[in-house]
Amino acid sequence: MCSSDLDFTQFDSVACPSATLCAAADLAGHLASFDPQTGQSVSNVAVSGVHTLACASATACVADDGSGHVLTFTPGTTATPAASLIDAGAALVSVSCPGRTQCTAVDALHELTFDPRSAQAATHLRRLPGRSFPPVAPIACPALTVCSAPRNDSQITFNPRSFGHPKGRVIDHAGDGTIVTAPGPSR
Repeated sequence: MCSSDLDFTQFDSVACPSATLCAAADLAGHLASFDPQTGQSVSNVAVSGVHTLACASATACVADDGSGHVLTFTPGTTATPAASLIDAGAALVSVSCPGRTQCTAVDALHELTFDPRSAQAATHLRRLPGRSFPPVAPIACPALTVCSAPRNDSQITFNPRSFGHPKGRVIDHAGDGTIVTAPGPSR
């Protein structure tokens, strides 16, 4: 991929672990790494089905392949990502990694907390409160002990290390829209 190819690539998800490095999943089945300041391509690795990705650091990223697997990779390299099955029951919707050893993903109904360096299943698989429809959309974990996942006009905030009994809270009392994204941690 030359730098001009970035002009014609439609990205499905982008994560920037530093000011000079971003990783992106494109709709053509690639994990592309590039310098956001120059647009210069750094690497391009063929993968399929990547929906979302998150980077805990410039050397530790994970991507959700939409089939219950996460792919761990170092952005900027051409190494094939390692796949680990963390949710055999459903496709993952979103992933957030507030630290190198902890990521939390959501499928339509559950939260899954796992160590991205391990090839084992999720450490925790817990059902999120509320009805199954509409499903949980994205997740954002700004800290190791705080995650928030929106569902339609409400949100669920929980501690992935000590789940307890989180409750959904309506955050858009007057709206008729749906929340479809959540911001990642600020760097």
